Amino acid sequence: DRLAYRSGITLSDVTADIRVDGGATGDVALRLDGVPLLLPRTVASFVGPLGAPALDRIEVRRAGFEAAAGSELGGVLDFRHALTGPGRLDLQMDPYAVSGRLRMNRTLPSGRQLFVLGSLRHGLGRSARPPALNRMLRDWSVPDPFLVVAPLGRYELATADSISTAFGGLVPGEPDLSYDDAHVAARFRSRPASSWDFSFHHGSRRLAGSRRSGSRSYEATADSPLLSSDDGYDWRSTMAQVRHETVIGTRTFVEAQAWLSRYRMDHEYRLASLVGVLLDEASYRAQNASLDASLDENGVTAWGLNASATHARNRHQFTLGLETRATESRFDLRLASVTGGTLTETVVLDPVPNDDLSVDTDTTSVFAVRHARVHNRTSLFRAAAFGSDRVVLGRLTLEPGIRLTLLPDRATVYAEPRFRASYAWPRTAIGALQATLASGLYRQFEGQYDVSSLNAGSFFPSTRIWLPIDHTLRPPRALHLASGLTWKPDRMWTARVDAWWKRLDRGLAFHYGIDPALLQEGAILDQADLLSPVKGIDRGVGVSAGVRTSVLWAEVRYERASSVRDGAGFFGGRTVSVQGHAPHRATGSVDWSVARSVEVGFRGEAAWGRTWGFRQAYYDYFGHDPETARHAGYDLSDPDAHRLPAFATVDVTASWTIPLGGADLVVRGEIRNLADRRNEVDRQLLWDGEALRPVPRLYPGRVVAAAVRVVW
Repeated sequence: DRLAYRSGITLSDVTADIRVDGGATGDVALRLDGVPLLLPRTVASFVGPLGAPALDRIEVRRAGFEAAAGSELGGVLDFRHALTGPGRLDLQMDPYAVSGRLRMNRTLPSGRQLFVLGSLRHGLGRSARPPALNRMLRDWSVPDPFLVVAPLGRYELATADSISTAFGGLVPGEPDLSYDDAHVAARFRSRPASSWDFSFHHGSRRLAGSRRSGSRSYEATADSPLLSSDDGYDWRSTMAQVRHETVIGTRTFVEAQAWLSRYRMDHEYRLASLVGVLLDEASYRAQNASLDASLDENGVTAWGLNASATHARNRHQFTLGLETRATESRFDLRLASVTGGTLTETVVLDPVPNDDLSVDTDTTSVFAVRHARVHNRTSLFRAAAFGSDRVVLGRLTLEPGIRLTLLPDRATVYAEPRFRASYAWPRTAIGALQATLASGLYRQFEGQYDVSSLNAGSFFPSTRIWLPIDHTLRPPRALHLASGLTWKPDRMWTARVDAWWKRLDRGLAFHYGIDPALLQEGAILDQADLLSPVKGIDRGVGVSAGVRTSVLWAEVRYERASSVRDGAGFFGGRTVSVQGHAPHRATGSVDWSVARSVEVGFRGEAAWGRTWGFRQAYYDYFGHDPETARHAGYDLSDPDAHRLPAFATVDVTASWTIPLGGADLVVRGEIRNLADRRNEVDRQLLWDGEALRPVPRLYPGRVVAAAVRVVW
């Protein structure tokens, strides 16, 4: 949970969107032992992306990172397995999961060493979870009637019970969340300067927001808005790698690695296809619809071979490396487009006049929305070479580098020069100082995209997919400039100022104004049909101060940042902030060893200035076309006009370690959101009897939980 309090890192919401020095969520690469790790959206504030007992550190590469770290637009987070440390068995139970870790260290008769790690985590059912998490899952699974009636302009029908009424008793069931993780890692050290490492990880998630429906039978059609029931998501991520490290002579370090990474997402649901709305004065009823089984899929398989050598001579440290990487991606998604949608009304006459000779009429309104299942298959092979030199010139250290990437399909080599400089003043009248400056060109050859759904019953606002770039598009490109100044007045205190500027002069974003002619059932689309170019600027400054002693660690940080994007096909060309971005963010944390066996901790976070106040689908499907952007005083083409209240939370933890012979019993308690603040994630629009009113979707309130851990 400390990841959100690291400098420059932002966990934007409960769906685990991670940003490094601003930018969009797809700009950051996640890795495990250097292997690309494709992780789904999950409930990050409760369920971490990986089993924490298996990990011991996270390497963060921020704006201006080195050539050896790869080609990514924004940054890299590399999780590392906890192979070093004493060999012990560690078991823990809390309201969310049961987890365990076994670590063994052995020195063989030959003097060689073997380190082994095994870790498992199993999520508990809804009966064991804190009520606040269950309430949040129930709230998130409530259908959104505005998505159904907004194109019709009949906002008075956007009420909480309208969907249940229209679809014959379609009501939310009890949502569920389950997850499992397995980690295995080993290191064989044949001599002090030579070792073999192996690691394996497999994780699965399931999130279901089921609904029960009545027994009404309907006839399906293709041109219609969507509402789903029995909404269930399954994600599976797997990685494996083997790495060899050795020293040749006394000056050359050599490393080679082979790896494999796989990802699979299945989204199963039943569709209620709405083709007509029978209106009267106070309600509506679906006509000619059906509940049909449907499945969205995304699968990615990637493998790679890496090798590098680092040689030290005099003041120089040279690094040369080669990488090969192949990625295959496919998706089958049901996509929608409101482009060219038209509203038609048909008057239906009652064949039997009333006694007063008047004629009863009903009005059937239809807004044509084209949707269909489409496919994309992409294979990408690339080879890269990189080189850098770290030269020490007294207090000045220079690190020039370059990365060259060959795409055989395009017969093109892309160059990414990098540069970093640092200067140290180890002794001054006010303490030690160090200044850094970094810059470079960065590209991205495989992107992450969150595809929003025009689906009033979707549990998540979007489906996350990964795509290696195909022949129809040029790779995104960004320029970084970053600087930092660190001040250490003494051994305990540290203060730091960071500043960054990133210019995205060629990016890609999923667009929703798809030509309806392309949306044919079973169509195979090029990526240029789905992605459009965008430009943007990310900039900010962060100030932090911390103290570390034998019994206390504390840090406070404030960031002022801006991240904006614009593109010809988005919001009429208007420049808007990046969704989920907070211009102001402050964090604070304290870990205090009150006594040898008692520790307490405090975490606080505040963010203000957030925009994009409504649900993502509102902007994606209605905000880019002037004909669909304005709804009863709300302009969905201007997301920056819809501000959310400030977010603030304080978490408190306490632990007590009790020796039990050869074991330790650790009892831990925590209170999340101590003040029980009503923090808003986003809002939906509902009719209150007089007008459309924003209704918030909330982060969990106060959560009280306890955990028991036994270590032998």
